[in-house]
This record gives sequence, C-alpha cells and structure tokens, in this order.
Amino acid sequence: MEKSAKNIILLILSILVVATGIGCIFYFGFGGFDWGPSFNGPSNNYEPPLDDLTNHETPYKDLNEYGDYSKFTYQDVNEKAGYPIMPSLGEVNIVVIPVEFEQSRPLSSVDRHMRDFTEEDLNAINVAFNGESDQSGNEYWESVSSFYYESSFSKLDLNFDIVDPFTPEISASEFVEYERHGETGIEGSSEILREVFSEGLTMNGEPIDLLSNRYDINNDDYIDGIWMIYNCFDTEYVESKTQPFWAYTTNYVSNSDYSTRYANCALSFLYNDSPKGYDAHTLIHETGHILGLDDYYSYENDYNFGYLGGIDMMDLNIGDHNAFSKYALGWVKPQIVYEKESTITLRPSATSGDFAIIPSSYFNDSAFGEYLLLEYKTRDGLNALDGNKSYRGGYPLTFDNGLAIYHVDARLALHSITQSGRYYIDSYLDVEDDEIPSASYDYEKDEYKTYLVANSNTPGYNAIDEDYALIKLVSRSRTLYREREDGDVSNEGLTNVDLYREGNSFSSKQLDRYFSEGYFNNGTPINNITIEVTSMTDDEIKLYIKR
Repeated sequence: MEKSAKNIILLILSILVVATGIGCIFYFGFGGFDWGPSFNGPSNNYEPPLDDLTNHETPYKDLNEYGDYSKFTYQDVNEKAGYPIMPSLGEVNIVVIPVEFEQSRPLSSVDRHMRDFTEEDLNAINVAFNGESDQSGNEYWESVSSFYYESSFSKLDLNFDIVDPFTPEISASEFVEYERHGETGIEGSSEILREVFSEGLTMNGEPIDLLSNRYDINNDDYIDGIWMIYNCFDTEYVESKTQPFWAYTTNYVSNSDYSTRYANCALSFLYNDSPKGYDAHTLIHETGHILGLDDYYSYENDYNFGYLGGIDMMDLNIGDHNAFSKYALGWVKPQIVYEKESTITLRPSATSGDFAIIPSSYFNDSAFGEYLLLEYKTRDGLNALDGNKSYRGGYPLTFDNGLAIYHVDARLALHSITQSGRYYIDSYLDVEDDEIPSASYDYEKDEYKTYLVANSNTPGYNAIDEDYALIKLVSRSRTLYREREDGDVSNEGLTNVDLYREGNSFSSKQLDRYFSEGYFNNGTPINNITIEVTSMTDDEIKLYIKR
C-alpha cells in the first residue's frame, strides 16, 4: 500500500516532467511544462505569499557563528515530496547502461549516425565515470566519480557499474520518433527503461538485481540512479536543431517496483573535448541533477548566460559546484555573520569548503532560506582545468582570484498541484520548522500538496515573482542578466570584473542593480550592509563586514 501511494505521487509529478536542450538542460518538477492557457509564468491570478512568518529584522549576536551542515538537504526536500533522488552522502552505486541500437538494413537516416560500441568506447565510458584523476588512464581532468569525491570533500563516493551493452527492441529511428512526438519528450528513454526492467541486465555475463540494496543504499524503495549512454557517435547530428539523443535527466515511474531518477545522453558527449572519450563535463552536470540540483542558467535566451554568467558546473558545465549547491547537498558548513561589525577570513572555497552567510530574517539553519553567500573563488582544485583551458574552445574561463557574492532565495513554498499540472502557492515553510512536512493528497480537491523550492534561474518558471531567482551573482560592476530596452535579453559571460578584489566594496551600486528598494525578497532591509575586501592573497581573503 505504501509503495502504491508513493507511485501515485510520483506519477502526478511525472506529468510535470519534460526534457529538451540548448546546453545540457534538466527539467523536472515545474521546469519546461506547458501549463496551458490558464498559466503563464508566476501570474495566474494569485497573490504571492508575502507573510513568510518573519518580522523582517535579523537579530544581532555578540559573535559570528560557525553553522552546522544544512538542517535540510535536497535529499530531505525530495523524500518529503515523494519522488526519487540519489543520496548525496556515503558510498552510492549507480548503474550505467550502454544502449546499443541494432542497425536496420538498409540503413535509415538515423542509423547512419550510430555505431556498435567498440572496446575503446566501453573503456572510455568506464574511465569517464570511474577514472582516477591522478592516474594516466584519465589524462583529461576528472571522472564523474573523482569530481564528486573532491567536490564533496570525500562525503560522496560514487561507483558506477558499467553493465553489458543492452540492445532494446525499439530501433534508433523509433526512439527518435518517441522523443520528438511524445507528449512529454521522454517517451523514448522511458520505453527503453521499461524494456530494461522487463528483460533485466547483465554485467560480465551475470544477471544483476536492480532492486538489491546495492542500488538502493538508503532503503527508500527507489533505485538510487541510472545512466544510459546511447551508441550515437555523431556530434553534429546530436547538436542539430532537432537535438536527438540530447543529454537530460528526469524521473521514471512504473506500476511495478521500479522507480528511479535517470540521466541519458549520446556517446558523442564523451568526445566533446577529449579525443579519447574521457570528457565528463556533461556527465558531471547531469549527475548533479540526479542529486537534485537545478540548472543555474536561463532557458529563455539563445546563449544560456544567466544570473551566474555561465560559470558553474550547474550553469554551463564549467568548474566546480558553488557553495550553495554544496551546502544544499550537506557537504559544507557556513560561517554565519551576525555581528554588527566584524572581520572574517575565507580560504579558497574549492579546496577548503569555506563560505560565509549574511542571513535575512528568513534563515532556518539550512540552505533553503534567503541570504547573501560569500565565497573566495580561485582557479584551484576543480576550477583549474576550465580556468586555464577554454572548454570546447569557446566557453568562458572560470574565476581568477576574487570574492563572489551571491543572493540566494531558496525558500520552500507549499505547492498545490492537480493531475492536469495546474498549481498554486499556499505559503512558505515556517522559518521555525525543524522538519519539512510530508506530501499529502487531497482526494476531495484532487490536489497534491508538497513543499518545493519556489524559485528558478529561469524567470518564467519562478513560482512567486519573475524578478526573484534561486541564485544570482551580485556582480561588482554590472548586471549579468537583464531585459534590454528593445525587449531582448542581455547575456553576459562572467569575467573577473564581476568579482570583488582587494579594495573593492559591496555598495549602493550593487543594491540599485540587484535589490528592490534596498530589501531582500522577504522584506528584510539590506541597505545597511557593507562588505569590503581588505586584503587578498592566494591562500585567503579578509573581509570587513558591517550591518
């Protein structure tokens, strides 16, 4: 009965799932769903929940505090909502399926872009997922496993079981037709998973049990995660206007015991920037979605640059995850600034995990509040490769040394959702709550109620206000993402002019660009905050903060 109820919830949420691509795009929950004529962005004739149960005053304390790990993580948010997610802590095993479509005779227009997996291809898949960064076998940057081990400061240890190639009953042409003309755009990948669960998988010729504890390490009755790599090798075909075999992540739910979040892409992605097939940029980005992270670029422009200027693993696949992502996954602890006047020191965030939070009145000792986040960005650690080599020859380079100031509004709001996809917002989670209430279903109203992050970095997908965002870089010198006078969107790639260096200050110029009348979104005054970089070396940055 419990399993049945969970599947009902997941089926409802699956109605809200669709995938597409401009970069390596992940849509789940509300992203990308066609709401129909009654819904267009955050309008829909409702008032946003202005009462977030705070008094809009942030209490001062005698000393700054070192916070604990986030009280809530994305694991908690997703579990309470009732749909699958990969655990972000501990040893986790993920199944990787090389999907090998049989080529028809005569070759169809789709078959011409396919090839049987070679031993070199299968080795490249294994290295891209499992390779060690300090071994000659993975000369190109990091594998997915080594990236997340370093990014999480050893808190997430991923192992990818590369199973024997699986040949589906549907052809490559049928897969493309399902993806292009299905209601949600994920029918092709869903059909392959249906076949996988029906027929089973083998590894080294031996059957594997997808329902075993090995693939459900936290015993939540969901498979922790699945990857599918299609034997499509033609990069130009994948990147054409129709974008077949594109990279995306979404959920799979069946009426049986099999439910999981999964990612899939063409083999060609592994060869994007590595002739040996070791390029893991896309694999790392999509694995971030399996963990629950959102995209940080906007789907509403042609160049993808958004509030972060393209530079972040969940933006344009570049560099490390930022401190918000790591905080929301339970990997790092903040230094919380409560004093009226103080000096703090931060080491490079990529190698130390250091970051600081200046909270608004809505801060609940978790990543899921509203606050300013400060981290010292350098080209160390996982920022090194993309700081010295332009990904694919055209992407911007990652940060040089400087302070990054982010405005984060990750508050959880109660969403009421119908099976047709209509939804409205009731309220924010009470800032004093120590737990996220579990999702519920109102049979009388035919509504599913659950707490989800209200904001997105795509303005039209924000549940509260188009001017809000999940995370914005508060640039020192300009607005990175804005509407121009001609109605088009200004897309700016981030450079060092957006960071704060020795002698720079967070001032009224930034307030005018990024904060409505000098307030956080929840109404807390922000115009009394000063942040000055007093000194900066390769090892640390010192900040003077006054509130």
